Amino acid sequence: MSNWFNDKEHPDNASKRNLLREVFKVAKAEESYRNGELGK
Repeated sequence: MSNWFNDKEHPDNASKRNLLREVFKVAKAEESYRNGELGK
C-alpha cells in the first residue's frame, strides 16, 4: 500500500494515511472483541 500513498498523480492519497490507520485499528479491536480477547 505504500505505493498508493506515494502516488505522484494523486498526492491527496497521503492525507488519507492516518484515517486508514484508525479504521484498521478499530477493525482489529472489534475482531479481538468478537473473539473474546477483550472484556465487555
